[in-house]
Amino acid sequence: MDVFFVISGFLITGILLDGFAARSLTLATFYARRVRRIFPALVLVAFACGVAGWFLLLPDEYAQVGKHMAAGLAFVSNLALWREAGYFDSASETKPLLHLWSLGIEEQFYLLWPLLLIGARRLGLRRLIAPVVLLGLASFLLGIFLLAPSPAAAFYLPFARFWELMAGALLSCMQRERPLAPIAARSRFQSFLSHALSLAGLSLVLVATFALDRDTPFPGWWALTPAAGAFLMVLARDSWFNRRVLASPLLVHIGLISFPLYLWHWPLLAMARVTLGQVPPPSIRLALVAAAFLAAELTYRFVERPFRTGSGSVRLLAAAALLVAAAGLAIRQSYGFGFRFDEIEAVKDLSYVQQWGRNAATQAPCLPPHEDWREPTCRLSIAGHPRVALFGDSHAQHLFPGLADQAPSRSLLLLTIPGCPPVSGISLAMTTGECRRRSEQALSALLAQPGIQTVMLAFQSAYLSDTAFTADYVAKGQRAATMSIPGVRFTSREDVFLFGLESTVRTLEAAGKEVAILLDTPELPFSPRDCLRRRLLGFGGLSTECVLRTDVVRERQRAYREVVLRLVARHPQIGVFDPIPVLCPDDTCRYQDSEGLLFRDSHHLSLRGSTLIARSLHQWAGRTRVETGKPGLDSSHP
Repeated sequence: MDVFFVISGFLITGILLDGFAARSLTLATFYARRVRRIFPALVLVAFACGVAGWFLLLPDEYAQVGKHMAAGLAFVSNLALWREAGYFDSASETKPLLHLWSLGIEEQFYLLWPLLLIGARRLGLRRLIAPVVLLGLASFLLGIFLLAPSPAAAFYLPFARFWELMAGALLSCMQRERPLAPIAARSRFQSFLSHALSLAGLSLVLVATFALDRDTPFPGWWALTPAAGAFLMVLARDSWFNRRVLASPLLVHIGLISFPLYLWHWPLLAMARVTLGQVPPPSIRLALVAAAFLAAELTYRFVERPFRTGSGSVRLLAAAALLVAAAGLAIRQSYGFGFRFDEIEAVKDLSYVQQWGRNAATQAPCLPPHEDWREPTCRLSIAGHPRVALFGDSHAQHLFPGLADQAPSRSLLLLTIPGCPPVSGISLAMTTGECRRRSEQALSALLAQPGIQTVMLAFQSAYLSDTAFTADYVAKGQRAATMSIPGVRFTSREDVFLFGLESTVRTLEAAGKEVAILLDTPELPFSPRDCLRRRLLGFGGLSTECVLRTDVVRERQRAYREVVLRLVARHPQIGVFDPIPVLCPDDTCRYQDSEGLLFRDSHHLSLRGSTLIARSLHQWAGRTRVETGKPGLDSSHP
């Protein structure tokens, strides 16, 4: 989209400058043109996604599509996606209307840009190159500033991306304030320079297309590659490549249908990805791309063109957009019309809301000093003075609802940072960012609770494993954790993790608290929702059978378990609970039982799974304290 931002900024700014100069364009006519240009195809595609989602999507997925329908038609998709971004966000490949983020940024720009141009004219500014450069530079630097602390903000927030549209606007200003000489009047050097700029721009666009991937920090400095490439190609618009190749009839026609093609291609690919439960094979992807071209052609001929003229079309299009947006909100508010699958109780186990339960007792805010907690999740099972705390990452968080339900009269404190294990004194980062400051902040808050007698540590094993195994991590492109001890070099990852985990244990034991470690649950190489969907829709996708052998799990967790064993050898008072016998009672690990799904995604327990583990954990805690004196939960818990 970076290339199209530049082109859009160039074309629309030119229309605005010429129209305002000739006094033939008003804000009302400009925005009416935008409605006639954008709404016909956009309303149709949003409506089509709503209809397709009814038949293909599970309730939580359909609810999200409904939200994106409304956000897309209000041109705030980028803001909605920014708020969704985080550890528990679904993979981008499964969001049929994800691509509307760029349309949101573009239209937000065109809400402000005409006003700025009108203001500049009224202030008597006739030369806009310098102000445009300054505004674009400020936007670019904002994106650079946001990239490290909040990549999602740098990607989705409009003011961090406006610079790409302003690069195109700069070209329009340059064209009018410093026009190039006609081709016939140019020197050989000027002609050569034009061809060179065009080829350099093409090279930069190709580099951006083939060299950048999902691990590249973006937008940031790398966004200059496609944007600069598009800038140079438009600047050298009279070059041989532009005149002979880009202006060829085929590419010109593709340009005419480019907007509906942009709208159709992603929903088709995303719906196929969701329905099949995996990335479609090349043959299906090619067929879907061909279908997108066909749909774009039909949309252009029979939907876009009829609405290009006529004042009444604006009112009709606005009304249609409001109706489809209202339908999207209804889908969202009804939580995806879950009655479509009322007979399948397991569908509820996929919900993140269901994971926390609808009982307010498991959602009580933390008591001081945690009432202003922001980054980690802080919960009390009930208001009161807890004697047991659960501390860790999201694999501690998914145990909390079951534990709270098993001890409804006792207060349990939860402190978690998704993507960050309960380690201290080391630098550790995954795709969620650096953990050191947040983990040590959580540990300090935990120590500030003198009533806490027992701390249970729970965290995923993936920090010490190949994260390509877990289905959700594969879909999101999750990278392996990087970790180090400040000031220490050439230390193995296992030694670094043990150092951080032991630092936490020593700190807790020095404060007089008992420590227990809840070993990790299995991670699945498949998604439970895909297994369930294939059964609900009555066809089998392309995935392998939804089975995981116990020996594969133990091998997957081998390095992680060896670290825990080394820790227990140094701190024999630590209690260790293993959930594998509960979830893998024989040679196969279960993702569901007779009462429902045990996992809500490929590595987080459902409410049912959390409850099952909690029951076994409480039995283990009582036996452990009686037989060995090691910490369990609390003698006051059942």
